[in-house]
This record gives sequence, structure tokens and C-alpha cells, in this order.
Amino acid sequence: MMQGMGEKTRVLYLSYTGLMEPLGQSQVLAYLKLLSECCSITLVTFEKAEDLARTAEREALRKTCAEFGIDWVPRQYHQTPRIPATAWDLTVLLLDIGRCTLGGKTDLVHCRSYIPAMAACVAKKLTRVPFVFDMRALWPEEMVTAGTLREGGLTYRVLQRIEKHLMNDADVVVSLTRAAVEHLRTKYPAVERERYVVIPTCVELERFRMREDVPRPLTIGSVGTVVSGWYELDWLFRLYQEARKAVPDARIKIVTRDDPTRVRAVARSNGVDPACVVLERATPQQVASKMADMSFGVTLFKRKLGSAPTRLAEFLACGIPVLANRGVGDMAEIVEEEGVGVVVDDGSAESLARGLHAMMAMLQDPNLASRCWAVAERRFSVASGAQEYRRVYGRLCALGKDPRDPW
Repeated sequence: MMQGMGEKTRVLYLSYTGLMEPLGQSQVLAYLKLLSECCSITLVTFEKAEDLARTAEREALRKTCAEFGIDWVPRQYHQTPRIPATAWDLTVLLLDIGRCTLGGKTDLVHCRSYIPAMAACVAKKLTRVPFVFDMRALWPEEMVTAGTLREGGLTYRVLQRIEKHLMNDADVVVSLTRAAVEHLRTKYPAVERERYVVIPTCVELERFRMREDVPRPLTIGSVGTVVSGWYELDWLFRLYQEARKAVPDARIKIVTRDDPTRVRAVARSNGVDPACVVLERATPQQVASKMADMSFGVTLFKRKLGSAPTRLAEFLACGIPVLANRGVGDMAEIVEEEGVGVVVDDGSAESLARGLHAMMAMLQDPNLASRCWAVAERRFSVASGAQEYRRVYGRLCALGKDPRDPW
């Protein structure tokens, strides 16, 4: 039974990203803490075994969830063998959905990414509970781009068929980018435009205060994973080589949880002395301070129309401009329209050298940092993102309003 005005909407939130991962805390919990003001939330996440083993951290996170009235149900993520492991996780999701939705105990299911959406799509046939397909990416196509899936192969065709079902059955489709929506509207013309909502990756601005404007050595920075297959790590080191030609004492700093050995191996293969690469780990609470000495951030990725890299918002929220590339969601358009960085066409030495030259000139602008912060505040505030989700929930559960109308 749907909730009336004044009552909290009962939301079952399913995330295949673990809450104990930095992304889970910045892109799941940050929103849910705000949504808990108007929603009663059960959160099911899939955690890596090594994260679950950190008992003290897990219990602290559980306490935080409880403080906001969030019922957190952590499940163990299974990775190998891939198909049986995913099938097992899907079964767990189906059981959780059944437990939470049968008997009218849930008003809607919010599915973060494809795997949870598959389970919700199946369960909807029995429960009739509406679900939000929060895509996060164009999964089958981006797996092809990453080289982990062959276009036209059996697995690819199965995933494309699944995606079509999800698009047709979801009550609302949330995309990170307008570029992905335009692509999907061409691919699935039967899906009404009104079912699409664009909510980009956002950040908690209070955690990313604009750093002090003081002289600092030229430091090229990157934050987050760089060995996932999506990030153009080779380009980053080529850019650093170009920077050393202009500024011999230029530094490169990467804040990541990735294996340092793998990162240094890529540096070495690109002619960069691994000893020159500063590698640091950080908790979500430490990220902003670790970024404080970066002159500009590098957000270079393989082509991903559905992607809105979290690190773009994080850099801008610190007042740090970015060097980005085209073909990654709406990133290039935002950077160029707002004047908060430089966009390169590819990873060639010529293109990177031109981009570096333009960035060096941009760094002389005394208003650059404040402009970056203003763009983050206007476009990437987690408070604004949560408000958009409230409108989506209101459309489904309150009065059937359009998601753009106030709830």
C-alpha cells in the first residue's frame, strides 16, 4: 500500500557496490542520510570479504546507519566463478526483495545498477512493487569498451536482451548523463521520455572545502582507482612526461586503494621512474586533505557515455581544475562550458602537450579555484542529488507527480 502525505515512504535500496567501499559511502550513504528524513530505508549491499573482515569499521558503519534509521543488511559479494557467483548473488537479492516487499511492507525498490535491477524486475511480476533502475553506466557496451566482453557474442546478446527488459519494466530510469539518455532514447524508442531522469554523480560539499590559494609545486593529481581498465593510466604518465619537459620538478600524486605494484609497473612501462610517483591511500574522510597539494586533476577515461566520474565532482569541490577527455558522459561539455579545465581529444603526445600548455595558462587565473567550487555547488551537491531522488520517489509513491515537481 502506498504511503500518504506526512508518512515516510518505505524504500528498499539495493546496491551491488559495498557500503564499506569509498564509493559506497560517497555515492550511497551520503544520499541515504538525507533521504532518511522522509523515507524509511532498508539498505542491502554486497561487500567484499576483505572489507567484511574489518569488524570495527563494519560496526561503526552499522552504528552510523542506525543513527539515521537505516536498516543496513550487508551481504557477501561473490566474484568467481563469474556466472555461478552472480547467479548466487541474484538469488540472495530475490530472497531479500521477497522478504521486504511481500505483504505490502515496501513502497518502492531502488536498484543501483543492473544486477539489483534484474532481481527487482523479476520480483515485480509477483509483488507489483515499482522499481527505480538507477543505471550508473551502460553496462554491456562499456564492458565491450573495457575489453571484458565481445560485442555480438552470446553473453553480450543476453545482456542486451536483459537491458531491454529492464528499460521496459522500470518505472523510472535514472541516468548519470544526458549523453546516455539520448543514446538510450535512440536505442529504445518505446521507452517514454518522461521515465528518464538525469542525476549526475554528486559529493558532500562540506567534506571538500576549497583549499587555500598558496604557491605550490606543479603537482599532477589523480584520485580513485586507476587500474580498473577504465582509467587511461598510460595517458596520465605520458602527460607527466610532457610536464617534466616544461617543469623539471613537476610531481605526480595518485590517491588510490589500488595495488601500488601494478601502478608502478605501468609507470615504468611508460618511461617514468616509479620512485617519482607518490602513491597514497585514504579513507573517504581523508581524501580532500590528500588532494590539497594537487595543481590540477586528471580525469582521463575510456569512452563511456553513461559515466559521470566521481573524481570530477571531488576535484571541483576542492577548487581544483581538471584535464579531461571527450566521450565520457557529459564531462567534456561541462568542463568547457564552465571554464573549469581543459579537454584533450586523445592520448597522443601532441594532444597531451597542447592540453598541458592550456592548463598551465589556465592555472594563472586568480578566479579559477572559486569558479571550480561554484560549479561543484551548482551541479554536484549531494543535497541537490538527494532532492532529485525525493522527487522521483514522490512520483512513484506519493501523488504520482512528475519527478520535476516539488514533493
